[in-house]
Amino acid sequence: MSTSPYIPFDTSRQPDISGSALIVPSISIGNIPQLTIDLIIHTYSLTKIGYLDDLYLYPFASPIDYVNSPSELGINHAIEVYHSSELNITVVQQRSPIIPTYTPTFIQQVLVPFITTNHFESVLILNSSDAGLVESVNSGDIKLYDTEDLISSNLENLSLSTSLFESNDPKDRESERNSRFVTELVKAIISYNGENSSKSINIKVLVSYVYEGDNFYDAEKSATKLRETLQLQNQGDGPVDKWIKPVSWLGVYGDKSVPNAMEEGIFG
Repeated sequence: MSTSPYIPFDTSRQPDISGSALIVPSISIGNIPQLTIDLIIHTYSLTKIGYLDDLYLYPFASPIDYVNSPSELGINHAIEVYHSSELNITVVQQRSPIIPTYTPTFIQQVLVPFITTNHFESVLILNSSDAGLVESVNSGDIKLYDTEDLISSNLENLSLSTSLFESNDPKDRESERNSRFVTELVKAIISYNGENSSKSINIKVLVSYVYEGDNFYDAEKSATKLRETLQLQNQGDGPVDKWIKPVSWLGVYGDKSVPNAMEEGIFG
């Protein structure tokens, strides 16, 4: 692995991201964190500034996502970094899951060095959990845990995600990995704060409780809650609830007609 887990696209025009708020997604039910970050990236026109080492993620590459027409050449990587100097936020978009058993390694060798080296003012972790497996919540509920909650409570009892360690169901094992990711990352940041009290990082975890299916609306609710939490201003003169969706969202849940030609059916 390279000396630094962060690789900038253009070292000559790299913005100063120190002191900004960092948003990090988990890979969890309904992909709510990734969809939420899509809305933030495209609504606020964030700039892609680099990517993180993807050694511990499943191999991934895709065309560049866009809103109206392709504006740049190249590909999307498994895990990229976006930034807005105006909003003072830095955003990680992770499009590929962590390879099983490598969650602690990915956190310790990639995310923690990136976070501590850049001295972020705060870290907000986006997460989603199965509403059917968590007591006292309804589908669509969103909970925000702040630093005090995370320090004073047992992380495994915060319902960040359901941990079913005795289950043989593949979906339950996926929930276990997701819960472990959030818990391990929070513990790593708390540990860093304990060793560096003068440079402590504020932590928040935003959890959406959902059922898996058409989760676009859940992502919009999550993005709205994220905007309120970070006190981001509205973009332009648009309404508060208007979110700009990228082209990758089109057709996912029947938004366009089904291709009927052989070529369209395979490649369209």
